[in-house]
Amino acid sequence: MMGLKQQTCKKCRAKMRFEFSIKDEIWTKLPAKWIDQILCMECFLVELEKANPDQTFCLEDFKFLGIVGGLTNWNNHSFGGILHDTGRERD
Repeated sequence: MMGLKQQTCKKCRAKMRFEFSIKDEIWTKLPAKWIDQILCMECFLVELEKANPDQTFCLEDFKFLGIVGGLTNWNNHSFGGILHDTGRERD
């Protein structure tokens, strides 16, 4: 049985460490050349910040967010962009 192939970011060519899906109204704010491409979280945040400085979004804006693969090489990327957790109080 064949295993699933880990996806690769089309900008930096790194193997995906996070799988994510975000609301279309945020994704479509990316530059046109990246709209139909697979981007890692880091490149997504960098490109979103370039196209829309001061853009913010919340964890609730993600449709799916999960960790895949090994997390052994954090030094290749620095996180760009701004991600806010609304920190909603729970009852």
